[in-house]
Amino acid sequence: MLRKGFMLVTALLLCSIVLLLGMGFLGSRVGQYNSTMQASLAARARWVARAGLEDARAKLQRDIHFPPHPSQLQTTYSYSEDLHDLSTPPQYVGTYDVQLDSSHDLPNLRVLVITSRGQVRAPGQGPTAPPLACHSYRACIDVTPSSYDQVRYYPLLRFDDLGAL
Repeated sequence: MLRKGFMLVTALLLCSIVLLLGMGFLGSRVGQYNSTMQASLAARARWVARAGLEDARAKLQRDIHFPPHPSQLQTTYSYSEDLHDLSTPPQYVGTYDVQLDSSHDLPNLRVLVITSRGQVRAPGQGPTAPPLACHSYRACIDVTPSSYDQVRYYPLLRFDDLGAL
């Protein structure tokens, strides 16, 4: 009888140790899953910010009146757009905020500074939810008019990764 009781206590103790080890392992996996999700959101925020830069560049190339000609008192122009994917129905991807600053002109060179901030939210959430990740880029381009270009091409003077601001 004593031998059976000893085996029962030993089996319960062994099961408890295995249970605690399993729970510890699963607890560490939660941190890994969260860090993987955060890295995925950060990558999406970088791509949304790049989409904002490309959107501003495309608008500059296609629309001669973009950005609206500022006065001497106003040298910046800002806009924000929501980005959706191409699925049916379209799913919300993120929002980019773009700012165009023409206050850095030099005597023989017109410089336009484009700053784009990309923001992403949790899957299934819309643009009103608080952002989970954001990233910013800044590009300086030469917008000096040239008489020989049929296609408006704006050379990149500088590109900065501003990080997660």
